[in-house]
Amino acid sequence: MGPTFALLPADKTSNIPTVIPPLLTDTPPVISVAIPTYNRAQRLQDTLERLGRHPEFMDPRIEVVISDNASTDATSAVVTSFADRTGKAIRFRRNPTNQGIDGNIHAVSRLATGRYLLLMSDDDLLLPGALGHLLKMVDDTPSLLFCFVNGGSFTGRYDPAATLPPLVPLQAPLYTDDPNELLTTIGVWSTFISSFFVERQAWLNVPNAEAFIGSDIYLTHVLFRLLARERPRPSSVTATQWLAARAEYTGSFRVFHAFGHSLLKLLTHDAPAIGLDPAAMRRIKLQIIRRALPPMVLMVRSLEGRPRALVAPELLSLLRYTWREPLAWVFLLPVALLPLPVLQRLMRFKRKLLKRSVFA
Repeated sequence: MGPTFALLPADKTSNIPTVIPPLLTDTPPVISVAIPTYNRAQRLQDTLERLGRHPEFMDPRIEVVISDNASTDATSAVVTSFADRTGKAIRFRRNPTNQGIDGNIHAVSRLATGRYLLLMSDDDLLLPGALGHLLKMVDDTPSLLFCFVNGGSFTGRYDPAATLPPLVPLQAPLYTDDPNELLTTIGVWSTFISSFFVERQAWLNVPNAEAFIGSDIYLTHVLFRLLARERPRPSSVTATQWLAARAEYTGSFRVFHAFGHSLLKLLTHDAPAIGLDPAAMRRIKLQIIRRALPPMVLMVRSLEGRPRALVAPELLSLLRYTWREPLAWVFLLPVALLPLPVLQRLMRFKRKLLKRSVFA
């Protein structure tokens, strides 16, 4: 049988894609590799090419789903060419209008038909052995709710021989039925799409998920509510790195809205309100203030080698949920307010003095 490629039509009454039955087989997929994409045809091609090298890629238990957020580049051609060359059925839909990143993640989740969703950014790379490991995990733990697929970060061209710094350093995998333990372990990486491996129906059953579209951390809102409502179902964090995450920021993502406002609001107010432990949520918040937000602020202030000061809305987003925390005055506000040359000299001095990361 030749390759099958389906461009799925839009629902006439909503932005939710029309879902059709599996294309090549009556065997229900176990894993849907679900990729939301927008105007990154070359990155998407790299991601798909590496995915296609996995021995399990043609297994009918593996489904590939792509939601194109009204791209204006060659995204459709890349997907069509890949399907033709590999013979793999690709479930593909192009949104009639751009739904934003949150809306596109929401859409691709509903386009998939597998028992589990493996959400993937269009520019990250799934490493050899990952699909086999996840299939075995599902067989070994049929009640598995969520797994954080650990990885390492890289910039520029990916080098398979390089040792990547881990997203979540672990000596052994974590298995837990406590959502607080899982969330404190992964910390700020609860915002990272390519590490999400989750039972699809439980994900879809989280009520009012549409309300979180536009927060820029839709994934995180749904995850927190999923873990709270499904406890004590087991979840996991892998110790092995199964993906390579591209650590590049182009300026298109609203860092201050997502992390300074939405994420800290979730940790401060929403998470305790749905039954998660306030003390655990505060530990995550303090970790973000100390280790995650400062390098993000520095990255934004020095984007493309053009130093700049933060503008008032950015400062307000940072201060709203941090100004009462002493750690913010030590680690975050100097990075936000000091002139960049002064800040860079202080950072070099501290790095030399402590012989470790400035933000550790």
